[in-house]
Amino acid sequence: MFGDVLEDELQSEYGLTVGHWPQSIALSTVGGWLACRGAGQLSNRYGKIEDIVIGLDVVLADGTIVHTGGHARQSAGPDLTQLFVGSEGTLGIITGARLRARSVATANHSSAWAFPSFEAGADACRSIIQRGLAPAALRLYDAAEADRNWGTGDIAVLLAFDEGDQATVDATTTITAEECSSAAPLDAELVTKWFGHRNDVSALEALISRGYMVDTLELTVSWTDLPVLYTTVRDAIAATPGIISSTAHLSHSYSDGACLYFTFAGKAAAEGPDAIEEMYMSAWNAGTTTALTHGGSLSHHHGVGLNRARFMSASQGEGATSVLHAMKKALDPNGILNPGKLGMPTAFGDLPDRFGSEH
Repeated sequence: MFGDVLEDELQSEYGLTVGHWPQSIALSTVGGWLACRGAGQLSNRYGKIEDIVIGLDVVLADGTIVHTGGHARQSAGPDLTQLFVGSEGTLGIITGARLRARSVATANHSSAWAFPSFEAGADACRSIIQRGLAPAALRLYDAAEADRNWGTGDIAVLLAFDEGDQATVDATTTITAEECSSAAPLDAELVTKWFGHRNDVSALEALISRGYMVDTLELTVSWTDLPVLYTTVRDAIAATPGIISSTAHLSHSYSDGACLYFTFAGKAAAEGPDAIEEMYMSAWNAGTTTALTHGGSLSHHHGVGLNRARFMSASQGEGATSVLHAMKKALDPNGILNPGKLGMPTAFGDLPDRFGSEH
């Protein structure tokens, strides 16, 4: 079931919401959310998909049907539901899911703030989250990305939005304002504009149709490492020949860290797909190796697939990689499920060179 269909039915017929709102909601399915361990844009309030799911139906490679979970919580061995969440179809095929749903929000509030630097805005996000109340969305844009979106000039822009019952929204709004007291308030209409265009990728598609390369790279990093990682990853991507733009925003926050989301674009000096691919892979290699060197994760919510598979061992470590491969061998001994994803061994030949080796 596609995400927008699920939400339309839940809200119109039952007054409920799952609260999972990825940018791809009209193109992605519930099974895809689970398989890729996705995160929605309001996840500070509703949780990521691993927080929302309480049980799965999974078909294994040999046809065995497995039912996991089904309770709000239990202590009965390892959580098999979470074994398949994020497995990208390599361990089993998800055919059914039981998800938490909540009443549709009855109140909401928006605000926007200008900070002199991305680092100052990130510090405010950290303080808000560490005080214990989480706005549904806290989105901090560096100056270049904010100016591209809204023409705001040389300032970092924080968009804050919360929804729920009135008392919770009021408390969260108060804390947000307190922690942003050193920033300049902006027109909350910026949040409305973001909501209106948050899933619109037509501008990116227009660039791609003109021969440009556009992509995103997201990761998790601790608050301590965030300032250095933000600068070094942004600059490493920007230094790739052909790259003309490298910007970032902070999209998900935790008490101990945040998700940084880099957007980059470029145009190869030479014509043809080979030149574009070389620039693309060079930018990815530069950004990812720099991120791993400075304490970042391999991915926050986009998953691994083929493009990041070559970095799995470096990211996870030898021991964890061995455990993952052992689970694959036990559940799919013939390697027929989604070969090559997550850097798993495959019986169907080597991956293309661009995907098959670490950098």
